[in-house]
Amino acid sequence: MNTQSEKRRKRPGSTLAKMFGAGIWGSRSVHAGATSTPMLNGSADISAMSRSAPHSAGTSQALAKASIFLDTLPKCSAVNMSQQRALDRYLAAIERQEIHRIESHEASEFKPAEETWQLISRAVLRAQRIYSDVPYSPHDTLLNPSSYSKKTTISDDELPNGNHAIVVTVRGSARFKDWLVNLNEAPVMEHESLQPPQQCHRGFLAVAKDMQGNVLKAIVEKLDGMANAGRPVDLLFTGHSAGGAIAKLFYAMSSSPGGLFSSVIPRFRHVHCIVFGAPPVVASPILKPRSPHFQSGLFLNVVNERDPIPLAQQEYIHLLLNCFSRAQESKEPSTESLRAPKPILRVSGTCIVLMDVCGETGQTEWRAVEVAPEVLETKLFGDPTMHDAGNYVARIDAARLAGHLEVRK
Repeated sequence: MNTQSEKRRKRPGSTLAKMFGAGIWGSRSVHAGATSTPMLNGSADISAMSRSAPHSAGTSQALAKASIFLDTLPKCSAVNMSQQRALDRYLAAIERQEIHRIESHEASEFKPAEETWQLISRAVLRAQRIYSDVPYSPHDTLLNPSSYSKKTTISDDELPNGNHAIVVTVRGSARFKDWLVNLNEAPVMEHESLQPPQQCHRGFLAVAKDMQGNVLKAIVEKLDGMANAGRPVDLLFTGHSAGGAIAKLFYAMSSSPGGLFSSVIPRFRHVHCIVFGAPPVVASPILKPRSPHFQSGLFLNVVNERDPIPLAQQEYIHLLLNCFSRAQESKEPSTESLRAPKPILRVSGTCIVLMDVCGETGQTEWRAVEVAPEVLETKLFGDPTMHDAGNYVARIDAARLAGHLEVRK
């Protein structure tokens, strides 16, 4: 699989202007602010360095400049040459790292049944459209956000095969800085709604627990009011970015005796969770529950190659910000070899990576591959443009089409 580094660095300004558009980062109206760290010498872990970084005035100033750049860029209708050069230097620094992309031997082709592709496509469209103020359907139940909850829709969707699914879609994030705030929160042990007990991201857990009662009520109302009573119905949790993080917690809560969702699970045929660009939320990977409702369903963690958010944790983001600031300061390309910090919160689900490859005609093509979570956790993804929800929709459409063409050959 050939790299497309030069093509990526020549992306048009209009794309760059959207790099922190729908779906980037957290839900509260905050902007960037964290501490950066000096560049590592050789191949090393960043943890010791990140602890000492706040004491460096020079480091803080470099981070401030990076934050200003990231805050200013999405407000621009066009990207000027200075901004383009800054982003190009940063992406070039990331792409010089061997761990910036998935290698061929680390992945296997993802070749699901057409019914699975249909469900993935339905999920990603829901995850994208929830960012819009225009309702996806007038029949959707809308739960508006509050101080401790996110905009959520509960819908009755008819699938192409004629079956129905109740789809719970949680809205993701709109701003970069919120994540830097959230990432500072240490994991907390949860006994009440998760069995076995799990260490979870404190902020996401608080949101999920606050929302579950209203979401359950809406699910039950949809079930009771469905015109096709008696026909099999699936349950799908989905979302992009932070919305995907909450969706994963809803999925985990659904199999826990102490969780509110567990009471309604027997009414469904299959239970699915399909998330896009979602950060990790638990210290031990969420496993598919043993119940037949879950075993027959899908638990997919879909990741755009080079999207940093699915791997985002405090030290990981510090390393990327450091790469950005150092790329602006250095006149010569760095030859230092980095490795991703050891994760505290772990990747969950079957990891499907949407990656670009060089096709037979020399054009960029998209492929969906399956990658082990522990392999994904070793990667240094750093291109924020890859996190946009619309980017996920486009790549899934292209990968699905490519899969069909392969079958026809």
